Amino acid sequence: MLAERYAHKWELTYDYDVVMPYRARHRGQPDLVFAASDRELFEVMLSVAEPPSRVRRYVVEAEERQRAEELAALNDLVFMAPTGG
Repeated sequence: MLAERYAHKWELTYDYDVVMPYRARHRGQPDLVFAASDRELFEVMLSVAEPPSRVRRYVVEAEERQRAEELAALNDLVFMAPTGG
């Protein structure tokens, strides 16, 4: 059954009163929602949909720190380079 197969990732609902009755909300990222009018298309979307990974702040901070260190080192090299004068 469709709901059992994807229940670990998606909260699935069906509303027969709307144009796109099949609806899915990602359990890990609740702002990721999609809907479909066709059950087969809905199942394909569930099988291939993968939300983007969340970047944790400590990863961004480490990358920013490394980038700043590399720029400082490059800056030192540029100002230490002999001029053609």
